[in-house]
Amino acid sequence: MKLVRSYLTKNPCYTAGDKITVKGIMLHSVGCPRQDAASFVEEWNDENYDRACVHAFIDGFDGTVYQTLPWNHRAWHCCSPGNGDYIGVEMCEPAGLQYTSDFTFTCEDEETARAVAQRTWDAAVELFAYLCRQFGLDPLSDGVIISHWEGYQRGIASDHEDPEHFWKGLGLDTERGFTMDRFRQAVAEKMEDAKPLYIGCHLSSAGGFEAMGKAALSIGANTFAFFTRNPRGGKAKEIDPADAEKLREILTKNSFGPLVAHAPYTLNPCSSAAKTREFAHMAMADDMKRMEYLPGSYYNFHPGSHVGQGSEKGIEMIADLLNEIITPEQSTTILLETMAGKGSEIGGRFEELAAIIERVHCDEKIGVCLDTCHISDGGYDITGGLDEVLAEFDRIVGLDRLKALHINDSQNPAGARKDRHACIGEGQIGLDAILRVINHPKLMGLPCILETPQENLTGYGREIALLRGVHYDE
Repeated sequence: MKLVRSYLTKNPCYTAGDKITVKGIMLHSVGCPRQDAASFVEEWNDENYDRACVHAFIDGFDGTVYQTLPWNHRAWHCCSPGNGDYIGVEMCEPAGLQYTSDFTFTCEDEETARAVAQRTWDAAVELFAYLCRQFGLDPLSDGVIISHWEGYQRGIASDHEDPEHFWKGLGLDTERGFTMDRFRQAVAEKMEDAKPLYIGCHLSSAGGFEAMGKAALSIGANTFAFFTRNPRGGKAKEIDPADAEKLREILTKNSFGPLVAHAPYTLNPCSSAAKTREFAHMAMADDMKRMEYLPGSYYNFHPGSHVGQGSEKGIEMIADLLNEIITPEQSTTILLETMAGKGSEIGGRFEELAAIIERVHCDEKIGVCLDTCHISDGGYDITGGLDEVLAEFDRIVGLDRLKALHINDSQNPAGARKDRHACIGEGQIGLDAILRVINHPKLMGLPCILETPQENLTGYGREIALLRGVHYDE
């Protein structure tokens, strides 16, 4: 499902800004043979359009969901203020319908019409599953998911037999089981298959492990990142086993996703300076022992900069270090981070990551963390071609290697090779592209770590709430 935020900022329902406690979701079929959802959005986004307003339209061409109001804003659909506590969703209909009454129609192209019906059904099932999860609704409980016609029978909608009239008119009620009862069941099944959004940010380890777990909970996070030692290098703090146990209890009790520890920025295994390489070896070997206090976590590091030795030499040195410190027994998976490609950085191209992995003996202990800012700055078009980028990654590295995401906007246009993070929605990547990343079926379920330039945890809490609010299966 693709979601596009197209708020009706001029519509009286939006400008009123009244909030609701969502009781349920009402499914409509527009009753106006127009396949293009954007045309309804344009028409209804008018300060004088006070007849009705819904929260979303589902496009008949490709199933895109156009969200027209915040989900918790009051709207009233189809001339009935009584349904204001319901989220209203309209499914677009094919242009080839000719209505002969409020409930009946003829169809000049049934093949196209059935394709539209299937497309909008599928998108509606995904959308309703997401909404039920977000608002804690049981799709099988009485009155939670209703059609417009069922709303009429409850006295909260006008006299229109939709969406059943659309499905029945095409024979899909018997041929494919398109009924409201089956729709509710399909939503329940989709909810069972849903993958959660694991999202968090970098947390300070200064207060210990338990303190990090409590801080994560305070901002709505269910994963997080932390530096294993001072991010600029140095000796690591002694671990208190009892403190680590308390964090493990928090993680289990609150169904956290994998944690993503981060190596210090000064770690450069392909430096031309022997002292720098020695620190990289010492720090990473020590960190592998320390990570066993949090078994099954990830350990992310910047591959390094070859500083004039050439990328091939740098790749060999990185792989050599990994072969020296990785053991078959460790529970930690080490992640190579995608980089922006500035200077002599290694990891700005997928081919470089693949070349490192190919040289690692215990390659089952190696994965990749994809940073949205880095790969955008590195020239990969995740804004306009995410599917193509992921297909390229799969061909070169393999999507099975992708274990975590760094979710960042960028201050720079794609290909700038500068690595300057921006807050979500305030940079060149943009909110819609970030939403496509966290909602992409090939990426859902991966831990997402925010590294945006927030001043405090409150800022990260706002970004977490924002992304949870538009994550389809959260």
